[in-house]
Amino acid sequence: MYIKIKLKQDDGPILPLPTRFTIQLEELMYALEHCYMELGTPYNPIRIDNFVTIGRDAFSFIDTKTKISISLEASEDDDLSNIIDYRLLCCKVKIVDKKFINDDNLLVNHWRRIFKYKKEFVYGAPDGTLYISPNQNEKCVISTRNRIHETNVSYSILISLKVKFENERLRRFYLILDPLVKISSSEGTNPPV
Repeated sequence: MYIKIKLKQDDGPILPLPTRFTIQLEELMYALEHCYMELGTPYNPIRIDNFVTIGRDAFSFIDTKTKISISLEASEDDDLSNIIDYRLLCCKVKIVDKKFINDDNLLVNHWRRIFKYKKEFVYGAPDGTLYISPNQNEKCVISTRNRIHETNVSYSILISLKVKFENERLRRFYLILDPLVKISSSEGTNPPV
């Protein structure tokens, strides 16, 4: 199973072809069955950073005018025998720049300066968090604007697995991944090596 992140420039080719964050499903399923790992509820999801391989496919920079599409996909070799249902629930974004945090105009249209998005799939919460729901294709989609200079954001990907382990009740686990990204008009998606 993997989280697929596809980047596409508005006026150019797709940037590094679909990026994958591979979920080590066998290890994750073992841990869910045999270990206590947070509550696994929407309020207190299980952090799965230790079960996800980001590696060389990780991106730490996103260029301007880039469409970002995130989805949850099953691999052909995944053992889904205990998984009744899996889904991408939402992505959430927070700005972590000090200059933003110290700004008195914290919530004045700040997301519209950074991203373009369809209102029906996006909600800007009063605490400054941007929530992105999956569209009809089960993808969270948002685009960066042309005028961004540099913004550091943290984002989270919330997924759920409905699982039936032997001799246990059917249960839905909520899981979260929290990578970081920098949106930049000067550094782009391919930082220097």
